[in-house]
Amino acid sequence: MIQPKSGCKNIKVGKLRAVLPGSYLLQIVGAPVGSVEAKLISYKDKAPFHSKTVTGEHIVLKSFQQQYFNHFQNANDFALTTFTVQSFGNSNSSLQSFHNYLSNNNGVALLKQPIILTPAHPFFAYSDVAIVEPGSTGSQFGQPQFKDYVIVEGTKDAVTWIPISAGYNASFNPSWLDSYTTNQAGNASQWVDHSIDLSKAF
Repeated sequence: MIQPKSGCKNIKVGKLRAVLPGSYLLQIVGAPVGSVEAKLISYKDKAPFHSKTVTGEHIVLKSFQQQYFNHFQNANDFALTTFTVQSFGNSNSSLQSFHNYLSNNNGVALLKQPIILTPAHPFFAYSDVAIVEPGSTGSQFGQPQFKDYVIVEGTKDAVTWIPISAGYNASFNPSWLDSYTTNQAGNASQWVDHSIDLSKAF
């Protein structure tokens, strides 16, 4: 655990001594909330070797809850990348990507609310409309030909994220696919309900 000095932006936060080959997880306490950059500097014969600078997002999580629901009146419970809360026709507000969504970009909606799974409440349920480019005919999630997709991921440690459902796109639903092929926007009549048993992943 490494503690940076208060108010400093570019600081040396500590040393690793006698490091063997392998992977290491460093915990830095006191980093500012928001975007944070970090890099490692190693030395051989007193000559410095700089790693690439990596950028991460320091997010403050909310208190643990056993149940959670959201009608998307605002985005306070989320850390969003290319998503916003908008009205969706005459229905309630919803979490939406840009229209059209950006090419070569991962849109992320990260829920800042940790949830404690219990046998009585193991399910994650949501509804969506995903007018997302379908893959080549016969392609499956995980193959390059599958192209764009929506996926739900979860984590127990905020470091290792695992898929809790297979990725999907407009081919998941005939109405979505029709909207994609005819270049039409999605609408509230195209909601599809999903329910995922999180106990199978965690």
